[in-house]
Amino acid sequence: MIHTSGPKAETAVDREAPEFPPAQSTDEDSYFKHNDEPSYLASLQVQVAEFIKIHKDRKIALVTSGGTTVPLENNTVRFIDNFSAGTRGSTSAEYFLEAGYAVIFLHRQFSLLPYSRHYSHSTNCFLDYMVEGNDNHSVQVDKKYEEQMLQVLKKYQYAKRNKLLLLVPFTTVNQYLFTLRMISQELGQQKAQNRSTTLFYLAAAVSDFFLPRSRVADHKIQSQGTGKLVVDLDPVPKFLKRLVDEWTPGAMIVSFKLETDSSLLIGKARGALERYSHQLGKKGDEVDQAEIERQVKAAVAAKEYFSELLERNASRHVQVRAIRAVGGGARSTRREFLNQQFEPIFQARNLSSLLSAVDTVYDNLAGLGIYENVTVALDETKEKVNGNGVRGLDNLDPFAGLFGNDSGRAYDNNERRNSGSKLELDAVVKLAQAKRFYAKTGTDLGNGEGNGYANMTFKNIFGGAEILSLDATMGTRTRSSYIANFSTPVLSVLPPQWRLETVAYMTSRTIPWASNEQLVRGMSTKIKSVPSLLKRPGQTPSPQQELGFEAVWRTIACSPGASSSVRDEAGNSLKASIFHSIAYDTRDSILLATHGNYYKFSHELAGLGGIGNAFYKTSFESQHNWLLFASPPTTSSSSSEPSTISSQQTTEPVSRTSLHIGTKAGLLWMLARPSSNSDTPPPSNLMDRFYLGGPNDVRGFYSSGIGPRDQSDSLGGEALLAAGVSLLTPIPKIKRTTPLRFHTFLNAGNLLALDRIGSSTTTAPTTSSILSSTAAELLNTPSISTGVGLLYCHPAARFELNITFPLIARRNEATRKGIQFGVGLSFL
Repeated sequence: MIHTSGPKAETAVDREAPEFPPAQSTDEDSYFKHNDEPSYLASLQVQVAEFIKIHKDRKIALVTSGGTTVPLENNTVRFIDNFSAGTRGSTSAEYFLEAGYAVIFLHRQFSLLPYSRHYSHSTNCFLDYMVEGNDNHSVQVDKKYEEQMLQVLKKYQYAKRNKLLLLVPFTTVNQYLFTLRMISQELGQQKAQNRSTTLFYLAAAVSDFFLPRSRVADHKIQSQGTGKLVVDLDPVPKFLKRLVDEWTPGAMIVSFKLETDSSLLIGKARGALERYSHQLGKKGDEVDQAEIERQVKAAVAAKEYFSELLERNASRHVQVRAIRAVGGGARSTRREFLNQQFEPIFQARNLSSLLSAVDTVYDNLAGLGIYENVTVALDETKEKVNGNGVRGLDNLDPFAGLFGNDSGRAYDNNERRNSGSKLELDAVVKLAQAKRFYAKTGTDLGNGEGNGYANMTFKNIFGGAEILSLDATMGTRTRSSYIANFSTPVLSVLPPQWRLETVAYMTSRTIPWASNEQLVRGMSTKIKSVPSLLKRPGQTPSPQQELGFEAVWRTIACSPGASSSVRDEAGNSLKASIFHSIAYDTRDSILLATHGNYYKFSHELAGLGGIGNAFYKTSFESQHNWLLFASPPTTSSSSSEPSTISSQQTTEPVSRTSLHIGTKAGLLWMLARPSSNSDTPPPSNLMDRFYLGGPNDVRGFYSSGIGPRDQSDSLGGEALLAAGVSLLTPIPKIKRTTPLRFHTFLNAGNLLALDRIGSSTTTAPTTSSILSSTAAELLNTPSISTGVGLLYCHPAARFELNITFPLIARRNEATRKGIQFGVGLSFL
């Protein structure tokens, strides 16, 4: 109970009282059941989920900042406030961004924000940084502040351009708790396989007491003439234990709490660590703005000093004498396998190449998918024999002693030249073991089909990062699918970022647009590159490639009412082929990109060993995305409900107008066998051809409704060309944070069967004439559609509801005028 008058301040609160116990399930259930969640939470959850999905392979930090309020009325006039400017949180967020993290910044509305904090709460007015231009009609940055502002601007623009910062405001303690739980659970679900890359930096000043909804007055509390206002507050449940154990287990937790009595500091800090079992906690004396600025300047100076030392010592000779692997992951992994992984560190000959090698080793180990966490520590060699007679290390501090000589000073260039000394180092690699077995079930949506699946995965089976995955799927079109996938690195043959995969599968599918059912049984072996997990600022993503061999036994069974062309295709066939694909992706989002490009080339050569028909098949896909302009920023003047994302939001795509252009092309060329008596190649198989049309590519047509047909059956084609242009805009009077867009599109495409015989009965057409005539027909006679609709971006898939208008269609093509619904992960 807090009294606004009457009791003396020093007796109003008992500072010796023990802290409230951690929230139990009943406390959490009771709080979230009896208090209303913010009205914007559902739409905010979609944005958070999309942000996490974009950065699923990157380290993510949730930074909380600023103080919470406790409203005393629903129509808030009076409230209790925990004051915090947000300096610690906003400053720390900048350092996390520089360290390669993507940051979700959960902050008090109108508190300090990363980058803008340098000027928004400065002792100088922001206008003091500006001067009038020489023409008296322009504004310029004062020369003495220009360099500093330029550096801040560059960092801000980099974070904005790469969508690394998500700004999520709150005002009340209720908004904070509901939002914190939602973000924590999203992080726990989407990063379940690698939670060690998630960090919680809880620097917000959260109220310890709140007023339950049932006791909140609707309107302003009236003066009673007694000079007293007595408010009966309930303690806010302590959710930190739930965060550590249930919401996002395995994540790194850093928490702060204010104490004004230094005699309570150590005891409460130790108690918090024991009570909540998190990794790092701090309870400190209250400090003023000047003290915080002093700490920030000290941290900046230390960082600059470290960078200077690294630059000055970059060419210093080093030699790593020994590497020790520790942790559960090291015990379950073969020694010879780890030795191969560590080879780049042993090969380093100077400090610069050593640090680069450490990054490479970290990237390779983390990319194996068998470790929960990977850390590397370096120290000067200190001979120390343990009880087992094995030389160990005195400490595990990363980079301890790298820059110090015997006197503890850093080597400069002259000292290195004069001394000619070589720094001998030892390394410790800590490998935290990830789960070696897990099973999961779920559902998938995509390309007009829904599936339910079950998966079992076994990791590090033989101690060499081997992974066995077993999948079973049943769906609306896929009657059944069973896949066994075994993958392993082959370091003696392939670079560390490549894996060897062997897959056995059996799939049964219904093909309604061609009146048949298809059963496919096969095996494939391929090598594939693994994407890098270590993404540095300005780093260009590497292309992803696959190269392999596939052998397939296929069966086509006709459905009742199948056309004669489909009946001719019925029966069994074999295929043996080699294939290769390469993809390059710089998009910021797979579902709804606002910038970046995507390219993919695929090639397949079939008929190896005389098995099945011989053919060459190639395809190309691309997508280009541009952000045209941002929606005008909106700022809420009410403190009772913040805007979901502030005007400086850099990751939320739904408030943007964007232009998307996609293309796809393909060619299937049948080959005549040398042993054949005829120069004319056999017809292509129904299952090898291309198909076009439907809500996911050329809208305004039924699925596979474009191209050659026999009655109502789509027969596919050997030559494909399609393109689409989409304009996505925010919807007026709809919150710009809502993941709903207005969609305008224009699609065009053509699918042809190659004429390999020609109209002449005496002379067969040449390859060049066939290709040139086909290309001309593809370009001159496309099917075209346009339309408008609504697009909703959900974390699981993209949903489109369009009104389509086919403009040009060939005879017998299956057009769809009117409403068309599409769901999937990839759209033209």
